[in-house]
Amino acid sequence: MKHHIIATSLLFLTLTACNLDKVKDDKVTRLAAEKNVKELIDAYIKKRPTFGTDQAAEALGNLGDKQAVEPLIAVLNTPVKSSASSAEIKTHAAAAIALGKLKDTRAVKPLIANVKHPNSLIATAAKAGLKDIASSNPQIVAQLLPAFKKDDATAVAALSAIGKPALEPMLVALKEPDGRTRTNAASVLADIGDPKAIAPLTKNLTDWASSPMVGTALEKLNWQPVSDADKVHLLIAKSKGEELRNSWEMTKSVLLKDLESKDPRTLYYALYSFISIGGKDTTETLVKVLKEEGNKDLALAYLNCGEPTLEKAAQDWATAKGYKVIKTKRKDQNVVKWGSF
Repeated sequence: MKHHIIATSLLFLTLTACNLDKVKDDKVTRLAAEKNVKELIDAYIKKRPTFGTDQAAEALGNLGDKQAVEPLIAVLNTPVKSSASSAEIKTHAAAAIALGKLKDTRAVKPLIANVKHPNSLIATAAKAGLKDIASSNPQIVAQLLPAFKKDDATAVAALSAIGKPALEPMLVALKEPDGRTRTNAASVLADIGDPKAIAPLTKNLTDWASSPMVGTALEKLNWQPVSDADKVHLLIAKSKGEELRNSWEMTKSVLLKDLESKDPRTLYYALYSFISIGGKDTTETLVKVLKEEGNKDLALAYLNCGEPTLEKAAQDWATAKGYKVIKTKRKDQNVVKWGSF
């Protein structure tokens, strides 16, 4: 009988713990019904988080009174340590959601600061809050673009969270000169998930810098390649070397056509793809391109690719152009290795 009582007690405690989130604070419920915003703020939001504080923050968001904005922002601006209690974490998240419902632009900056929070509950809530505000204030996207173009990870995450209002600016960003900007734009478009992005993204499949993320975005949008060119370009985006080599005649035909492009970005894409796939019967073509259309960047790519024929061709080109080849330990040079796919 004694063992039975202990087991029952343990079962009761476990069930109680599992249902704690469903327990309502009576005072919060009463104050919310009375629309007593000031007392909700003074009794809960301005004090150390405890049971009921997150419910008070939620109630303030539902009541829609702007006098709650600054106190809730103060909660969001309070650092949450790794040792934070469950009440602190839930209150922080509830404050972010509430600020989104209040749709006050004063909350944008603190919400952005939390979209990459190490606690997933807080990060998700901050993204939701930011999305709510941006839905009625599209100008927030313009405010984020300068940081986005500086490859700021928080700005990228914020634009992904905002969704549809960021669609058109990201389509424009796919055409930016900077490769990181184009890559980040593809990442945001993947998260937005609008089919309108499919056609612009497919044009960037032949952009060496952004094609891996472009391929990921297109797959998330359920795009299916139809032409041989689409199939090869997607396989390259996914670094599927074995499949590319198994379909070598198709791969080579597509990339040779890309080499004829008037667009320098597509030309370089084809050259880098040939190097990464490592097709032995392409070195003669690659050497010819260097001789006819080569420049310093292409010669450097050949010098560092690890294929002897291309390295020699680059050495010869450099000598003919008056360059001196020196070895360096610098790692800022983007290196495309022969057969790396």
